[in-house]
Amino acid sequence: MTTITSQQFPATNCGRQHKQCLATPRKQLGLLRTLKKWHQNWKGRQALGSLPDDMLKDIGVTRSDADIESEKPFWKD
Repeated sequence: MTTITSQQFPATNCGRQHKQCLATPRKQLGLLRTLKKWHQNWKGRQALGSLPDDMLKDIGVTRSDADIESEKPFWKD
């Protein structure tokens, strides 16, 4: 996985002297955190959905609950 830093996306002036584009470092980091969270959601749900029933039982999750969770969109918590 490639690491992206805020230095790779410098803030740019949108033509207004009082505002900057979405490319400010703070907004970039927020976007990166969101993308990371979505990726973690997707990976975790894929892993949960692929567990056999006996392993789900070990962690106290029913097949039905695992299926419901693994079918959620990645952007939902």
